[in-house]
Amino acid sequence: MGDNSLRAAIVAQEARLEELYNAGDAKGVSELYTEDCQFMSPGTKLVVGRQSVVDAVNATRAAGWATLKLTTDEVGDIVDGRDTAFESGQYVRFKADGSPGEGGKYLVVWKKVDGVYLIYLKCFNSN
Repeated sequence: MGDNSLRAAIVAQEARLEELYNAGDAKGVSELYTEDCQFMSPGTKLVVGRQSVVDAVNATRAAGWATLKLTTDEVGDIVDGRDTAFESGQYVRFKADGSPGEGGKYLVVWKKVDGVYLIYLKCFNSN
């Protein structure tokens, strides 16, 4: 997969994640992660598995972060031909009234499963 097609695949998955999060679909968001994913958010312990993603999305939305905007900065192969990729980017969370709140950066390791890139490792923190 060339650099442009790899970037397009990752950016499309992030756009889907943003769409699902903004619609309040925590289960849908979790399906963009591998079954054995690891989710590393600030101030919390490492959590593993799709249910942890559901819980994190629900907790974030309950804390008042109604929508999310993701911006991919860089995408690349981790090891050429191994169906893994990295992505770095930035995010902004918005309150229900549309006002911007927390912004930060993220790093993701993507793993290709059955022909589709899914999030395997995700780590983020606020600015």
